[in-house]
Amino acid sequence: MFENISKGSTNRRTLVKGAAWSVPVVALAVAAPSAAASGEVETPVFYDWSVGGSASVGSGNNAFFTVNGQSADGEDATVPAGFTIVITPPEGVTLKVNSYPGFINVQTHADGRITADVIADFPGKPRINFMVTGPVGAVITSVGYGPFAPFEDAKVLTIREG
Repeated sequence: MFENISKGSTNRRTLVKGAAWSVPVVALAVAAPSAAASGEVETPVFYDWSVGGSASVGSGNNAFFTVNGQSADGEDATVPAGFTIVITPPEGVTLKVNSYPGFINVQTHADGRITADVIADFPGKPRINFMVTGPVGAVITSVGYGPFAPFEDAKVLTIREG
């Protein structure tokens, strides 16, 4: 009637104790993948913005300007609606827009200025890429206008030889 359990085998009490410890571990293991699988990523909240840009070499080469959003913690953040950028070349400098991810209403005016509006909450940094033709030393100005302080921010690029 009684089964003989040898000393090296596992008894019922050991199994119950082991099961009690494994339950919380299983619950945690199940909860973690569901949170990770939800795909929810906390987006940094917009706090500040600035205009950036680069022109690395002389006439006939590419340059760009960006509108950069930032959170209060200094992380990249998407820029909300209401931002405009105006790029102004000096006399004798020509700008030809190549691409403009993150911008809409991009226009090149008769006086050579480029104006554009930021697409609200564009995932990344809105950027206008353009080809520059003009003398080394000429200065291109970009001014960003937005609904949040600073209401205006400027960046200049000087055409320089590579």
